[in-house]
Amino acid sequence: MKVVLQLLFFVVFFNTAALAQVSQRDYNLDFKQTKNNLPIGWHIVNSEGYDIGMDTSQLASGTPSLKIKSVAEVNSGAGVLVFDIPDNLAGKSLTFVAKIRTENVSEDGQVGIYGHVHHKVDFKNLEDLKINGTRDWKDYSITLELAPEETDKISIGLYLIGSGTAWFNELRLFVDSKNYKQAPVFESTADSIYRSSSRLSPFELNDQNQKLLKDVALVWGTIKYFHPSVAEGKWNMDAELFKFLPKILSLQSKEQQEIEFINWIHKFGEIPSRLNNKQDHNEKNELKLRTDLTWIAQLDYSDKLKKILLQLSEVEPPDQHRYIEYFAGPDHPDIKEFSYTKASVDDIGIRLLGLFRYWNIIQYFFPYRYLTEQPWDGVLEEFIPVFHRANTFSAIDSAYLRLFSKINDGHAFATLSTYYNTTVFGNNGVGFKIKIINDKAVVAALGVDSLDREKGLLVGDVIAEVNDIPIVEYIRSKRPFIAASNEKTALKYMEQILFQTNKDQLKIKFSRNDIESFISIPTLKIDAIRSVPEKSSPPFQIINNRIGYVQAGKFKEKDLEPFLNLMEGKEGLILDYRQYPAEEMHQLFSDYLFPEKKTFVRISNNKGLSPGEFAIKRSSTIGNHNPNHFKGKVVILIDEGSQSAAEFQTMAFQTIPGTVVIGRNSAGADGNFSSIPLPFGFKTAFSGIGVYYPDMGETQGIGIVPDIYVEQTIEDVKNKKDRILQTALDLF
Repeated sequence: MKVVLQLLFFVVFFNTAALAQVSQRDYNLDFKQTKNNLPIGWHIVNSEGYDIGMDTSQLASGTPSLKIKSVAEVNSGAGVLVFDIPDNLAGKSLTFVAKIRTENVSEDGQVGIYGHVHHKVDFKNLEDLKINGTRDWKDYSITLELAPEETDKISIGLYLIGSGTAWFNELRLFVDSKNYKQAPVFESTADSIYRSSSRLSPFELNDQNQKLLKDVALVWGTIKYFHPSVAEGKWNMDAELFKFLPKILSLQSKEQQEIEFINWIHKFGEIPSRLNNKQDHNEKNELKLRTDLTWIAQLDYSDKLKKILLQLSEVEPPDQHRYIEYFAGPDHPDIKEFSYTKASVDDIGIRLLGLFRYWNIIQYFFPYRYLTEQPWDGVLEEFIPVFHRANTFSAIDSAYLRLFSKINDGHAFATLSTYYNTTVFGNNGVGFKIKIINDKAVVAALGVDSLDREKGLLVGDVIAEVNDIPIVEYIRSKRPFIAASNEKTALKYMEQILFQTNKDQLKIKFSRNDIESFISIPTLKIDAIRSVPEKSSPPFQIINNRIGYVQAGKFKEKDLEPFLNLMEGKEGLILDYRQYPAEEMHQLFSDYLFPEKKTFVRISNNKGLSPGEFAIKRSSTIGNHNPNHFKGKVVILIDEGSQSAAEFQTMAFQTIPGTVVIGRNSAGADGNFSSIPLPFGFKTAFSGIGVYYPDMGETQGIGIVPDIYVEQTIEDVKNKKDRILQTALDLF
């Protein structure tokens, strides 16, 4: 079904048929204006086998409805009605609401509404709701992100996939929660010429201008995040960078360059004197991380420029900033940037923008900047030549993956030019799964196709070479592209991509019972590989009639009451966090497990502080005084795959007296993540808040340290033995 939707909407979005026009500020959402039994302004797209038109017999709130009905005996396509909004609506979000009624929609079909902000800004539909069968009128809605400066067209649509009938009525559009008719329309500015191109001519890189580009990135970031007029939204800092680069690169002497830098800073307006600091005394004492301004003193310019930069860095932080907002609650950064989805990868200015943007965001908004393995200013210097020459998608994908790995953060996942990063790792793969144990790749599971394509391999086989390359070297070659907080987690991530390749076959040397053998395995396109089927297991069970066992990745709120009923009189509880939790388990079990209220984490964030500063401004507590709490033993299972919410919740359960954590160190990437939009429509992320134990013990990188460490062995994989779970059971 997903494939059908993707193909369908590809056709819809690129349809350019001429349309009957409606009034500029009346989009005919009430279907009052019709022609040939269709609402004016709407058009049918590739809907063979469907009847689409107004239905005066089916009313909602007294008005006729739009009907889509399948008329073919067997219909694997879709009926779609589309409206291309004639305005580039200015705002942050667009909400599309419609009443929908269905009748006899096939089980493998669905009904919905969709919206698309083109070019590659946002797309939403109701696919996840799987609206089918027969349903009475009900409101459904989607909310899309708006980015007026990057938008070519906004489309909304109604669809029926499969057989049956669907009716639509009472369509509504809201921009930032207000009726669309009240929304302003975006107007182009002089900087709009930079929407898809930096207009920077290619140039040769040498030692002199490489150093100069580093200085530009540093000064640009300081202006962007510290200057109050930029915070107020008066300047497009991407465009200002594109304008400045040709000027500064044309200058040869340090004196001329310094004058240009000073004039550039003054261009943005007067730098105000520092006001009284908003931080109270307690917040000052709780400052976890200070802004790193050591680079200013290291600049190869006079004190005049350095004093101006220091003055700028001391400006009181504004309450609001054009490029940085904060999500309510955890207060992690909500980063606002253009994505340049239409830009060409051979645009040197756009590529440098991506590097400069990412480097400065990490410099000023990453709470764990002090934990990076390599000094962060050295990363900027290292990657300028890499991004300068990365003029293909393969090269830029590779550059970004290597860059993201430098922050040592498991939250630094990425969306680049292809879904599986095939430009870097290859388009093909194999069906079997591996575990990397002590620098050895062990076959952990055979794929659906293994009987036909991978005869000769068995679970437990140890792979020694791939295409005559020792497996240790093979692993080492992939490591620079893997972003992780610690090495065990990096190896876990690597298991998924290790055998991606562009080759049609992999020659594998492996050993079984100390006997070496060779096998050539044909590869398949990654999206054609049938995944290894997971063994079905319930969200909870009672083991040996004494111990409750819960899989955090499957346990839902609806499971709590039946599970607690089964726990009456039981000796212990095992919470398995080797999966990402489906719910806030610590909250679900709060009234059952916790004997008293305790603080389990302290959190740092940047909100209200200067860029680069992080203070401990919040703590999280769990539980209340409860003499009737569960008296049995509580055991938590973790490993290198336990990340983020799994780690956070484990920290809560660790406050229960006598709790035992068993397994291996967790991923060490705790706290809410923040996304970074990058040029070419790319994205990455990072941990946006700092998470610490109440005594300020670190969790980032280190992870949750188990009370009982259980190493995995090759024999465990071969015999499919869950040593961590068995160690937990042995405690009872």
